[in-house]
Amino acid sequence: MRYLLLADGPVVADLVRARVPATQTGDARIHVVVPTREISADERRMVSIENSAPEDGTSPEVVAARWRLRSAIDALAGLGLDEVTGDIGDARPLDALEHALDAGRYDAVIVVTRPIGAAGWVHLDLPHRIERHVDLPVIHIEVDLVHR
Repeated sequence: MRYLLLADGPVVADLVRARVPATQTGDARIHVVVPTREISADERRMVSIENSAPEDGTSPEVVAARWRLRSAIDALAGLGLDEVTGDIGDARPLDALEHALDAGRYDAVIVVTRPIGAAGWVHLDLPHRIERHVDLPVIHIEVDLVHR
C-alpha cells in the first residue's frame, strides 16, 4: 500500500502503526509532505543559532520545513516499512496535497494534526476538507504533543 502523509508537526510512529494496518507488516510505502509555512520567532532563532541557513538564499521557513520533514522520516523509518520518502510542499496544505497527488499514485491519505483546541489545521477542518477533495480513504491521526 502507498500512503501520502501530510504533516506539519510531530509524527509519532506508534500512532501511525496503530492506525495504518499495512505498517504493522511493513507492507507499506509512505511519502511524507510537509508544507512550508510561516515560522515562529523561536523557530527563526533556532535556524539562526544552528547556522543552518544555507548560503544559497534558502529561506528560514524552508530550512525549518526540512527539519520537520527529516524528523517525520526518521520517526517512520523505524517501523520497518518498504519505503519512507518525503518532500517539502506549498504553505497551503491542500495545495501541497494536490501537488503530491499529481506526482504519484497513492492508496490512501494520512493527515496528522494536533488535537482539537490546539492551533493549526484542525481549525481549518483540514481532515474533512481533504475527504471532500480526494477520492481516496483519509486517515486522520491526532498527535498530542505530550505523547512525544
